Amino acid sequence: MAKALAHTWTVEKLSALELARLKVVRENASRNGVADLVAMCDSAIDLRKPTASARSRKATDREIGDLVTEYHFICQNDRGVKFNSDGTFWSTSWVVAEEVLQKSMRYGAKLALHSSKAESSYRQGTIRDYQRIDDFAEGAVEFRIDFLVAPDDTPLVWAGSGAGEKRAKSSGMRAIGAAIESETK
Repeated sequence: MAKALAHTWTVEKLSALELARLKVVRENASRNGVADLVAMCDSAIDLRKPTASARSRKATDREIGDLVTEYHFICQNDRGVKFNSDGTFWSTSWVVAEEVLQKSMRYGAKLALHSSKAESSYRQGTIRDYQRIDDFAEGAVEFRIDFLVAPDDTPLVWAGSGAGEKRAKSSGMRAIGAAIESETK
């Protein structure tokens, strides 16, 4: 009959170890048949795992970014812009993450159309609504967004992060969604 190996480990002592070291202790305990130490190591490892809701929150954090407060696009000569009798206008279709836009709208996000990155916007305002336009013809893009905008007279400078013909200015607040994804149609 094999004698059980004695040890002085406690869950508290194991929890204080670096994870890599804790895994080595567990491997050695398993190899030597010290079942109670293996169980304590497993408990110490489990204490490090986030709860299900924390894991879900962490996954969401990877999908989210800062709250987008301004959407900036290069749009020459009001290309694709449609003016409404109530003074609002519809922008042309842009590829934007719909989840981000929905959150942004709750905080009064603005849309700004620019002739170039070096110039302030020539048309801008608060986003009031949007239409999702399904677009499967090109293959890679599944949908685009048309913005309904209540215009104002305050030009906005090109700001935020993004490349090419679009930018998204973030507020620093956390918000659900992803950033602007692509360029104009």
